[in-house]
Amino acid sequence: MSRFRMWKRIAREENNPDAMSTAYERVHDAAAEKRTPRVGGLIILAGLAATTLFLVFMQTIAPHTLAGSFDFTSRNQTLIPIAVLIVMGLMGFGSDLLQIFARAKAWTHGYPRLLFMGMMLTFVLFGSYWFYIKLGVDSVLVPTLGIISLGWLFVPFFVIVAYAVFSSGVIDGIDGLAGGVMMIIYAAYGIIAFNQGQYDLSAYCFAVTGSILPFLWFNIPPARVYMGEVGMLALTSSLTFVAFLTDQVLLLPIIAFPLFITALSSFLQIISKRYFRTKLFLIAPLHHHFEALGWSRERIVMKYWVCSVFFALAGVVLSML
Repeated sequence: MSRFRMWKRIAREENNPDAMSTAYERVHDAAAEKRTPRVGGLIILAGLAATTLFLVFMQTIAPHTLAGSFDFTSRNQTLIPIAVLIVMGLMGFGSDLLQIFARAKAWTHGYPRLLFMGMMLTFVLFGSYWFYIKLGVDSVLVPTLGIISLGWLFVPFFVIVAYAVFSSGVIDGIDGLAGGVMMIIYAAYGIIAFNQGQYDLSAYCFAVTGSILPFLWFNIPPARVYMGEVGMLALTSSLTFVAFLTDQVLLLPIIAFPLFITALSSFLQIISKRYFRTKLFLIAPLHHHFEALGWSRERIVMKYWVCSVFFALAGVVLSML
């Protein structure tokens, strides 16, 4: 990735409303952003693809061996999450390539906004169609209360959840942060799926968890590669389907609390600046606010990881009630 100079040609401050602030200058190194590859998510996708293909191959030629028994591809549990991971990863990879190689101004920050929103809308409508029409899902499980039917309202509910999870991709802003948090979230859903007897889905979640580890090896401070859209778009999109397949989507704000609080901080910052002409944070998202306060990047990442473990365990416990 470094050899082919796969880094962003235009640093993010050129498209950020906080770019002129002193806080922004303290937390962003434009020079580093322009020399660090940003397609690290390919490491995650490649690791998962290699694992999946190897286990499918072993299941085909030697189904009774230990490796053959570990194959987790199944139509009713993992086919859709795997397909979503690949498709959305390719979509994110396209966005990264545009930011790296595009020369036309309209494409230097990835897909134009309208095109990207259209592509995302197509994705979430497909997801809602698959669950509501193909699988006949029109209800959600409320912890401690039971199943509540939503009827056709399930479709807009799915759309809202998908966009909320996608917006949490802003957490990919500090070395080691996004990878560690996503690894913990997928591990939590792996435990939940296992407890519910969804063994293939559980194995998929743990395979994703394991595939993030080699990426983290190169992403921990100081990062030699960034995850990029190829990684975050794939992981957040697939996470939406995993949450619905386990029927524990209402636990997602707890299990993935660091994701949601980070996305919420950006949303509140935008609303506050647009309508009240003031900022709630020195700089959004939340992890950059802490950085502007003087916290080291390592301290922020470690505290996020600790909080992620706490909330993930809390979600796992609630799923058993």
